[in-house]
Amino acid sequence: MNFKQLQYFVATAKHGSITAAARELDVAQPSISQQLANLEYELKNALFERNYKGVQLTESGQLFYTHATELLNRMIHAKAVITDLAKYPSGTVSLGLTQAIGNVLAIPLIESICESFPDIKVQITTLPSKILNKALAEKEIDIALSYKEEMPAANILSKPLLREDLYLAVGTKGKCNTYRQLLSLDALTFDALCNLEIMTPGHKESLYDVLKSMEDKHSKKLKLQPGFGQLSTALRVITDGKGLMIAPSSAAYHLAEHGLVKLVPLRDEELKREVTINTHVDKTITKAMSLVIDKVVTLSREANVSGAWTGDFIYRNPEAELCQSKSNVNYLAACK
Repeated sequence: MNFKQLQYFVATAKHGSITAAARELDVAQPSISQQLANLEYELKNALFERNYKGVQLTESGQLFYTHATELLNRMIHAKAVITDLAKYPSGTVSLGLTQAIGNVLAIPLIESICESFPDIKVQITTLPSKILNKALAEKEIDIALSYKEEMPAANILSKPLLREDLYLAVGTKGKCNTYRQLLSLDALTFDALCNLEIMTPGHKESLYDVLKSMEDKHSKKLKLQPGFGQLSTALRVITDGKGLMIAPSSAAYHLAEHGLVKLVPLRDEELKREVTINTHVDKTITKAMSLVIDKVVTLSREANVSGAWTGDFIYRNPEAELCQSKSNVNYLAACK
């Protein structure tokens, strides 16, 4: 039993004529007759009595008509709802960001979603990367932008977004000789970092793992000092010239633009982090979630191009690449 059979049956019953039903639905009469015969065969009951005037519902047909009209109306309503959803998507999407990523994406994302899709509400949570991944694994959030882990949870799907650069953030108000020397540098190596006192990232931050890995590789120890859990507090210490911090450009680009902080690039290739867009394997990707992810990708690319969030933009959209590939093939064929 399918939508077409229900539609043909209800129209025929309403008009008392297969010919009239065919005219209303703009379908060939034999097609309706065949579908009605298939329906009667499936139900193992005659639904119509045929005579020279047309057709009349049998007792079974009258009973089925009540259910068929209800089913048909529900299906038509469901189709309308889904069609409206495509035109006017709605829903609430919970998005987890690290503090640094939130600094560059949160406000532009909310503004863009409100402008383009006013019925979609985005709830943003900012947490350390490892806690975000745990929250996603436990389905407490829908999407997480976090850092790639060596042993990710099996129930998380990840797509690479950006391999971000890391910098040493130096406040321009620093008065000691060390700070003045740092402000004159174009880049720093890990060996040079080991001579500086740097605020410690929390153990739940992925940067902590990156630095520990570099210490093991170089057999050297960084002079790590107690840090601050909140990015805003750490940046205040930096701008006051009272501390140093390793961070991506997304964390302090706004301060660098106003000359309050200099971001000194870290030269070692290993001092980079891969940012991924993550969802739960058992979570259905709703239309609203898909649109939020698209906005995240677009805004991340814009931030990367503008220099607010530097690094290698590595996001790949298989569907877009397939379309581009087909376009290239068509172009080459046209050139022959």
